[in-house]
Amino acid sequence: MSGFVFWILQWIALSGWLFAKLGLAPLLLCLGVYTDNPIVTQAAIMLQSARGVFIVSILLTVVTVIFLVRGGLRLYVRVQKVLFALTIISIATILVVFMRANFEGNMDSFVAKLIGQLNGPSLNTLKGNFVQFLITDVKNTGMSVSHPFSLIATLGIVPIALTSLYSAAWSVQQNDEIERADRFWVQFRIIVLSSLFVAFCLWALAYFEGRATTREFMTAASAVYWQQRGSPETVWLVRNVLPPFPNVLAMASSKSIFISLIIALGFLASAFQVTCNCFIGVTRVLVAMSNDNVLPKWLNLKREKSQPQRLARAHWIYFLAAIPWIVCFNFVPGWENYSLGVTFALGYVFTLSVLASTRLTKGKLKALWDQSSISHFNKRLVSLIGYAGFVLGSVMVVAYYWFPQLGLTGDAAYLIVLGVILVSYIIYAAAESRSDSPEQLQRPPTDMNQSDPKRD
Repeated sequence: MSGFVFWILQWIALSGWLFAKLGLAPLLLCLGVYTDNPIVTQAAIMLQSARGVFIVSILLTVVTVIFLVRGGLRLYVRVQKVLFALTIISIATILVVFMRANFEGNMDSFVAKLIGQLNGPSLNTLKGNFVQFLITDVKNTGMSVSHPFSLIATLGIVPIALTSLYSAAWSVQQNDEIERADRFWVQFRIIVLSSLFVAFCLWALAYFEGRATTREFMTAASAVYWQQRGSPETVWLVRNVLPPFPNVLAMASSKSIFISLIIALGFLASAFQVTCNCFIGVTRVLVAMSNDNVLPKWLNLKREKSQPQRLARAHWIYFLAAIPWIVCFNFVPGWENYSLGVTFALGYVFTLSVLASTRLTKGKLKALWDQSSISHFNKRLVSLIGYAGFVLGSVMVVAYYWFPQLGLTGDAAYLIVLGVILVSYIIYAAAESRSDSPEQLQRPPTDMNQSDPKRD
């Protein structure tokens, strides 16, 4: 689990980006344009800058830690139901906007008002017929925006979709694991159903967004945002003011402050939930590692007398660890290549951990297996599933090495891969040699509001 601790640092930085770039900034942008308030519009643009995202990320992280330390996991579970509801309502609202709104006309009107507030003479060419101008601008760079359907390209994007499914499943687990984490079929049901639901939402968003905006516009907008194709004015506007994400496009084409508020609240709730889940999961891992004498002595959480105190200390320790990562995420050029190296390395760690899980039915961990709710399953079948997961996971992970187009390039990225794997292995080896007997192993702590949490 040591690799998991490193990987989630990236998600903490990313959740701040999500909160600022997809939630707060587009909300202020729509408020500024719809109310004709240039000051609010400029504030929205500032929040999308590296400095703005950094400030929002730090504030979000501080608020999250205070909320979890003061309120505990049980309060978060109650709040999370509201967060889920806001997210679902937001997605449904986006779908309705894409189904009913006149996207091209509304977007052209929105951009015209926006550019009028910015007072940039070089942007005046974008005022009229923005949608068609964007498509033409990208075509002028020599890029075709009329691509037919590609099964290979669709499969290539699957890992990103799987990341969303994993995050959704993890969110549901956090919601349920206070009392029923040890019930296999309950966990299996909520993980599978939540993943299917999120998969349906992703498909619906892609389908209705494509129908509303046309494939040519989405291809052109994506080329401007990701590859910086187009004139300097177009690239600046799309990358720094009006990024072509589904919620931003829906808010800009809705012509309604109320609808924009509903959509923004859902993405703010989602980003806050991601941040909470990062801290909840990792701090439990840190406390468990401390109980197994794996953490360095100066990080030893056993010095605290109660589990709530240990968890609170773990939260602040992980907050301090996240600060350098947030700084690098926002201010180090090309950081995504280095962080992709971490993701790649942790893919190896997770894949190897799947292989290690096949040992659950024997050796030191056999006592835990015998106490689990699936101990009556065929042991060979469980091991076979573990080996299959190891093989399939290895294929996905090694693909980053086979195909440089995926982004893992440069000596620095591969050094990070090697470093993370070595550190994770050292921590795992230390845990293996110093771990307690199965009878002494404790369940991870679940709540900071009680010193001896119980499960039903």
